[in-house]
Amino acid sequence: MALPVNVARFVDELEGISPEWYVYLNRQTGEFVGFTRDVANIVESGPVPDNLLDWEKEMARQAEDAMGSDDYLPLPSQFEIDEYDIRRGFARHYPVDSISYQLSNALHGSGAFRRFKDIVHRCGIADEWYEYRQAAFETIAIAWLEENSIPYTR
Repeated sequence: MALPVNVARFVDELEGISPEWYVYLNRQTGEFVGFTRDVANIVESGPVPDNLLDWEKEMARQAEDAMGSDDYLPLPSQFEIDEYDIRRGFARHYPVDSISYQLSNALHGSGAFRRFKDIVHRCGIADEWYEYRQAAFETIAIAWLEENSIPYTR
């Protein structure tokens, strides 16, 4: 029987995912394993070289375990999470039309995330944004856990 995964902990791990950082969940123990893309490339290319630092060897061992076992599942990538869509949802559903309009317009072109964040802080709605974002991440986490038949707690 798999141990339940804490949703808040899962969300913390999701927030750290990037193109350079991978996270896997051991579906039996509920433990998370994180490692860099460089370590994943080393593991995929063959035997782990002896000239790595101790912490790199440990990370490579964990990556080998995670990437080579059906007990581990990779968490959704940052592209599957789609933070742009989360921001767009917040902007679209914000109850004050003038702020909703500003937020929606901020999401076009380069620097969109920075402009969005600036508006959120300038308008004094940072707490509302972070609560909305947290709820969106929790929804993603719960959907992923249920899709993979992994028990969870809140």
